[in-house]
Amino acid sequence: MQTWSIQSPGRAVDVITVRLGCCGKNLVAWNKDQFGTVGIETAKLEAQLKVQKDAISRREITVNIRDWRRNEEILC
Repeated sequence: MQTWSIQSPGRAVDVITVRLGCCGKNLVAWNKDQFGTVGIETAKLEAQLKVQKDAISRREITVNIRDWRRNEEILC
């Protein structure tokens, strides 16, 4: 919301362009904060899953992967 309150002189189209640029930068930062570790964490868990022989541990890892992915979908 703060992005839209930015004061910028000029034509309306220029003001909107500046605001959209700022909004885009803020969204990139938000995305990194919210999802930056999802890919890393799921990759780690998938690597663990490949070497795990114990069925209970494999199930726990699979549940963790599913939870990470579900959280990512909820935030989208």
